[in-house]
Amino acid sequence: MRPFLIRLSLGRPTHSIAFFSSSAKFPSIAIASPASDTKQSQHGGVKNRSEGQKTVRRRRGNTSSTKNESRIPPPPNIITTNDFIAKSIQFFAKLEEAVQPMIPSNPDIPFFITNKDNNSVYIDLGPTHGTYTFSRHDPSKQIMVSSPISGINKYVYCALSNSFVGEVDSHSLEGIFCRDIIRQVNGYPNF
Repeated sequence: MRPFLIRLSLGRPTHSIAFFSSSAKFPSIAIASPASDTKQSQHGGVKNRSEGQKTVRRRRGNTSSTKNESRIPPPPNIITTNDFIAKSIQFFAKLEEAVQPMIPSNPDIPFFITNKDNNSVYIDLGPTHGTYTFSRHDPSKQIMVSSPISGINKYVYCALSNSFVGEVDSHSLEGIFCRDIIRQVNGYPNF
């Protein structure tokens, strides 16, 4: 029977544990430490002296390069449509109140805030800085945000934090908006 081999890398030395089993009840275990039968190669792998095979170490974490994979799973979207509409209207009002104090600090920027029937909010900073668009999408229960800095993102309501968070990465909508707008204008939104 072939051994089932596990390599543990806890710090610098790498230990190999091989499970040999002639019966399911009593498996035999062999542990190999780096000093006994392995040798560190110049390429970062570990060579087994007895077999001469090279094992390549893998990086920790997610090595996938897929853009849409998330590191943090998005929160479940368990909110009724009516609750979502109420929460998004509250957010739009809070957004308008947070940005209003920034207008006097930026006399050279044409700062326009437009709320269209509580379905979308536009923060227009003129042709040089662009427009932030926050729009509500009721069927998917998401707020779609178009930012001149970070592009288009989708946000869902999270009951744990009582805020809207990124669908892909669970970042706070308020935090991302603050990060983007302070790069373009003076002041900080008063959330």
